[in-house]
Amino acid sequence: MNAMYDPYTYKRRRCIISFVPVLVFLIICLFVPIISYVVIQPRVPRFVLEDLYVDSHSKNSSVIVKLSSTNPSHNTSVNYINMNLHIRVLGGFETERVFLGGTFQQKPRSTKTWEAVVAKNNDTGNPTGAFLVRHGEANGDVIADMKIQWKRGIFSPLKFGLQVTCPVLLNLKDLSYADTIRTMSTCSHHFQF
Repeated sequence: MNAMYDPYTYKRRRCIISFVPVLVFLIICLFVPIISYVVIQPRVPRFVLEDLYVDSHSKNSSVIVKLSSTNPSHNTSVNYINMNLHIRVLGGFETERVFLGGTFQQKPRSTKTWEAVVAKNNDTGNPTGAFLVRHGEANGDVIADMKIQWKRGIFSPLKFGLQVTCPVLLNLKDLSYADTIRTMSTCSHHFQF
């Protein structure tokens, strides 16, 4: 047996050589998200409930929501994916979700407005997405669910789920009449992972 050959040293070198690529991969996985965040500097868009009203002039009285978002960033674009809107009235009632698809807000500091019919009376007078609030006031929320992705140049990190909630005060007798429908405060948001 060769006097210079040491099986312990050979195994140790082999372990170090196989560990180095794993260590390099972990370092890359750690630094790519950090570098992407520093380059993109993502900021959550500011959402505002522009209007919520009953359109009594249409054949079917419809509850219409206007929601806008402003991209607060100076240098990134925002991609909204699979956006949907619905109204939740306290007490357990929700309208059906209205899917708005997706849109790309390319210009920084720009504003995008969405408009959607979230509930309406059909020809028989029975509401679809039935608003069960008939008399008095009720607190509710306009809720928008979406995935959001920031983009700057070639950097485009992962998509994040975002839920935006805009509190409203509803005073409906039925879908053809509304004393007041008004927002109560600014919209809030939270991420969904």
